Amino acid sequence: MTIPLIAEDTKLRRPVALKLLPFEFSQSPEAKERFVREAHAVAAALAFWFEWDWEAAGKSFDRVLALNPGDAMSHGTRGWFFLNRRRFNQAILEINQALELDPLMPLYYGWSVGLRWSVGKPDEALRELVKALEIDPNMGLAYFHGGVAYFLKGQLDEAGDTLEKGKKLFAPPGWMEGVHGIILSIMGDRDKAARILEEMIEAKRTVKNVSAVCIAWLAGNVGNLDMAFECLDTAYEERDILMCFIHVYTATFCPAIAADPRFKKLLAKMKLDI
Repeated sequence: MTIPLIAEDTKLRRPVALKLLPFEFSQSPEAKERFVREAHAVAAALAFWFEWDWEAAGKSFDRVLALNPGDAMSHGTRGWFFLNRRRFNQAILEINQALELDPLMPLYYGWSVGLRWSVGKPDEALRELVKALEIDPNMGLAYFHGGVAYFLKGQLDEAGDTLEKGKKLFAPPGWMEGVHGIILSIMGDRDKAARILEEMIEAKRTVKNVSAVCIAWLAGNVGNLDMAFECLDTAYEERDILMCFIHVYTATFCPAIAADPRFKKLLAKMKLDI
């Protein structure tokens, strides 16, 4: 129904997808309404994940869900937006709504695990992990979030085992390795943690989307704060999606970074000093 094109975002200087509604469909009120709803959903996601315009993202999420309360994906994504805003109870309500609207979507179960440990409920997260793996036993994202939930409970062996299982499956590059390295550092195996850090740095030379945030957290844990902040600068330039939550996660994964004055300046720069 739409015509996809490649365009350029002149603000961020990157290629973007552009959709046009053909004339014949533009005469249909139903087609125009669907097109407008989709446009608002895309605008909300872009403002949140890539433009980091938190105010615009919030308004766009409100608009798209007013137009289409049954949009499960926008409810789920707004859960992460509310986490960014530290509105923790609302984050859980949103992911619950997404699951109610689409109870067979594996992604929402993985998100449910992640949002629950993110708001300080690792026991609930692990209960959700069971459901997630029943829906999709090969969901790498669920293993990642489950590993972090075990980490928060202090069950470091279980956390490491869960992350090791997840490494064999798909997950954002660097997430599993970075958190596993942090766990090893905390357990006293700093040599192995340092080797993982070296491997991640080497991998990033060829795989650009290896998370610079995860490298930063691990670098901070092995005592290299200057490298950590260099990596956070890289993450800022690359629009690493974990940057949306550094004000929520960093004290958990690397207290030394969170306590550094440079971190407070970074949060202010991103308008995350809330």
